[in-house]
Parts: sequence; C-alpha cells; structure tokens
Amino acid sequence: MNPIGFISSPFKQKNGTPRQPSICAQSKGSLTILKSVFPNPEHALDGLEAFSHIWVMFLFHMNNNKYTKAKVRPPRLNGVKVGVFSTRSPYRPNPIGLTLAKIEKIEGATIYISGIDMLDGTPVLDIKPYIYDYDLPRSYGQHEQQGASDVNKEIKQCFQLDSDVHSKNIGIKDEMSFLQPTEMCMSRGGDKNQQGESQLDNVCITDTSLSDENTAFQTQMNVKEEKLSSDLLTSAEAITQAGWISAPPISKLDVRFSPTATKELEMFSKSSSNPHYVFSHFDSVQDAKNAIAKILQADPRSPYRRTKCTDKLYYFAIDSFHVTAWFDDDVNVAEVLKVKPVSLSKLTYLTELESEETNK
Repeated sequence: MNPIGFISSPFKQKNGTPRQPSICAQSKGSLTILKSVFPNPEHALDGLEAFSHIWVMFLFHMNNNKYTKAKVRPPRLNGVKVGVFSTRSPYRPNPIGLTLAKIEKIEGATIYISGIDMLDGTPVLDIKPYIYDYDLPRSYGQHEQQGASDVNKEIKQCFQLDSDVHSKNIGIKDEMSFLQPTEMCMSRGGDKNQQGESQLDNVCITDTSLSDENTAFQTQMNVKEEKLSSDLLTSAEAITQAGWISAPPISKLDVRFSPTATKELEMFSKSSSNPHYVFSHFDSVQDAKNAIAKILQADPRSPYRRTKCTDKLYYFAIDSFHVTAWFDDDVNVAEVLKVKPVSLSKLTYLTELESEETNK
C-alpha cells in the first residue's frame, strides 16, 4: 500500500502528542491528496463536504521498537499490562492507526481537520466518511425499520469521552479506583458552547433514527467491563468496554501556567513580525493555551516516566513553540514553566526505553 497523502500537524515529536483525538479539540492539521494517487486529486473529495467527520487510517511511522510485545502498559492503567489488541497502542504487528477527525473545510485537494492526534508527516493510507447510521452500533434489523422520512428527525447525542467529565457526572464512588460501578449518561441538547464552538470534551453525533423517547442510558461496570445499554440496542447486543476507559486508576491533573510562561506565550501570534513567534497552526494565544492545558491535563507521561522520573522536567513541542512543564504528583498538578520558540530551543526527548513504554 502507498500513502494517499501526508498529515500536516502541529505535533513534530511524539512527546506531548495526544494519545486520542478527543483529548485536544484545538489541534488542527491538514491532509493533501497526492497527485500520484489521482491526476486530479480534488475530484476524489467531491461530496465529502456533506460530512462532518472522517475516519483517518494512517501508519505509526515514528515507531522505534525492535519487536512487538503481546502485552503492553497503557498509560491510563499506570503500569498494568493488558493484551496489545485490547488497546490502541502504536506498537502493533501492523502499526496502523485510526483517528476520527472533524472536517473544518475542504479546499481543492486539501482537507483541513481538527481534533487530531497524529504527528507531522504521518503517512495516510485511506480516509472514509463517518456515517452515524452505520458506525453507531444498534440493534440488528433497525436499519430496515427506518424510513426515508426519519432523516428529518434530529436528536443530538453527546458521548462524554473525557474521563474527568465522567468522574464529575457518573458518581464514581472511589475516584482513584477503576473497580467501582459507574453510570454514564448520553446527554441531549446542543453541542455548542456560548462562543459557538464545539465542546472540548464531547463528540456530538446527530442521529436521525431515534424517536422522542428518553435517550439517556446507564452502564453497570464490574472489574473487567462496563455494559452500555440504550434504546439503540437490545440487552443482548449491549456495547461493552473495559472499565478503565471511563474510570482509569490515574487522576486528571490541574494545569497551571507560571507568570513567566504566560508572558512568553503571549509573545506568539498568527501574524507576528518575528518569524520565531508565528503560530503555524493555532489561530490565537487562547487556542494555544487551551491545547497545552488539555495535553497536560490528560498526563502525557508514560508509566515509566510517571514512576521512575518524578523529579524530571517534561518537555514537548507543539506548533512553533517548545513547552517546559513540571508535575507535582502529590497534589495532581502540572505547571507550565516556560514557553519558547522551537527554533530557539534545544529539545529534550524521551529515551528509546521510555519511548517503547509509551502506549495508547
């Protein structure tokens, strides 16, 4: 297989790159279809503007592992091993990734997308539109029961994907334990905040197949899994997922910016006269600040760094700036100490051993 194009992304190195697309909605990028794939690549995108999201299938081209392990340590499990096929680890027999990205706009042969978790230069194998009528699990036979008139019935379903949203709304009895029963709600209503922007912690899907019945659903989670049930599914066909997805044994972090870091970040802009301080992907300082906060909030450290390097500073590059942060695990705080132009910084990256321990 040959790539159909390559991702342009604000993430230049693995350090600090979101492990899932839902973590940082502000992360914007683009994909240009190559002319070597089609003489007129823009023709291949005709009709895609009718969809809000796309599935992006790509290669983890920056993997540096010498061999693939059958068991891995997802960062959210804080060192506990599980089978590689029960995770989204980049270190797989076939290093193929899958991302659900929001389409911002399409210009010619280029798709501008947001909410990405891919490195700059990532080879893309294929893209497909997200179709909720097919991709949202439901009871067998339900498609046959739906008529064309259902298309005009719209109900917003916002799946809470961020773990701190769950911890606030689902009543986790012990927030440090993923063994406790939880409830998870599928909310109805708008998917916009007061500024008209999409909520950072929600992925909103417009479903046309539901009636006016209550769409809230609850889950019961035991040690191994949680079962989701809704009017979309029968009890025998309930969606299941590992309990640690919604209730991981690691805490969400409070992110703070030092006065120095705040002043340094405010020196950047989209149209700065100093080329070292020009944003390549972000539109404003607030967007950049929100992106940094979201990345650190989810604790991007590997289990190795979290347990073995607690006294070390953490570095990562995003867009055109380099971030220096410090973690205080005693109070669950991540503090941004410095923000410097990448072009003027000497970057510090993970060691090969630590990088191999970093998994989705």
